[in-house]
Order: sequence, then C-alpha cells, then structure tokens
Amino acid sequence: MPITDCPTHGTHACTEVCEHLAEAHANGVYVVPVVLPVLPIDLCALCVREHRVDALPSGDEGLARIQAVYDAVNVRSRLICDACRDATRVAHARSTGAELPCEPFEHTLTDADDPRLDALAELIRSHLSPRGNHAGRFHGCQVFPGTALRPVLVRMFGVGDDDARSAMTERIDRYFDGIDAFQRKLEYYEAMAWEDQEVDGAVTRVRKPLVLIDEVLRRVAPQP
Repeated sequence: MPITDCPTHGTHACTEVCEHLAEAHANGVYVVPVVLPVLPIDLCALCVREHRVDALPSGDEGLARIQAVYDAVNVRSRLICDACRDATRVAHARSTGAELPCEPFEHTLTDADDPRLDALAELIRSHLSPRGNHAGRFHGCQVFPGTALRPVLVRMFGVGDDDARSAMTERIDRYFDGIDAFQRKLEYYEAMAWEDQEVDGAVTRVRKPLVLIDEVLRRVAPQP
C-alpha cells in the first residue's frame, strides 16, 4: 500500500490514479475508476479505451500488456491521499446525488498524525499479556486512521480469550468517552504466526493468513 505525506491528513495511505482522475479530484469531482489488474492504478474511461484495458489477453502476453499500460500511465499519474479522495467523493455525492458505498463516517479520526491514535495504540499494548513475540507468535496491535468512508481501524492480535476481548473493548470505549471523533472498528485476530516455506531452494519464513476472531463497529454516538 503506497503512503503519502498529506498536508491535511498526515502520513496516510494513498492511491495512484491517472492524470485525468487526478484533475477531476482537484476540481472536486469523483469519477468511478477502473483498477488495472496486477499493477494497481486507477484509470478513467478514457485511459481504459486508449490502452484497451477491457481486452487484455491472458498469460504472459497479458502481463506484458499490463506492464506497458502501467508504464504509459505512470508517467503522468498522481498519488492521492485516500482520506482526501473519500472526502471529495462524499462532497461530490451530496452535490450530485451520486451513490456512495456506505453511509459516511463523519465522526472518525482522519489525521494519521493525531496523537490520540498513538495514545490508543499504547493503551492497547499496555494491556496485552503476553505482548510482542511469544512462543513464535506475535501479540500486538495496529491502529489505522479513518476517512469519510471508513472509520478508524484497530487490529488486535492475540487477544483470544472472550473475557479479555470484552475487557479490551470496554477499555477502548472508555478511551473514546468525550471524543467527538469516536467512530471506530475493532478487529480481533489470533496471534500472528509464521511458517517455513522453501522458495527456489531456500527456506524462508512466510506469515500465515490472519484469522479473524471477532469485530466490533462503533458508528452511533454512545448514549449518556
């Protein structure tokens, strides 16, 4: 996932888009893109037609064509902060009646450099037991800023006990008391784990797929 240093939203995830989508965004217009496969870059309808993206062959020839399309578009492409782009999408939908993928999240923390996100992560880590690498498995957390179309995301690894998850959820609920930007999603996973795999004659450690245990979405303001 590419990252950009956004003057509004800090060090935030971003998306690479063609020059035409970047121009539309700069003018406050959101255009539904087509995503180039394998080498993800968002394309407008003009670029799709020009590069015949809807008629890509299969196999090695298709991969070569994808690389050629990406190289051609990348010359003038732009990186757009996901929070900025989602804000434009919501504003554009409200002015034109365009459909949105979900109800906007108007009360979530969108600045990646907001110290409250770091404090939340430290609160969670301070109550993890075990914490860090333990018996070949990782117990920790990740906190990602939200956008107008997705809330703050908190991923926690290794909080497998029902009572421990309940206590952690309540702890996070208390943390957000009095914070207007309270909307968030909590995801509880089994501890991260790795396995050894042989690749080209060499043994390397590969992370196993994450196993989701539970998730909690806080969209509605808590009642006093």
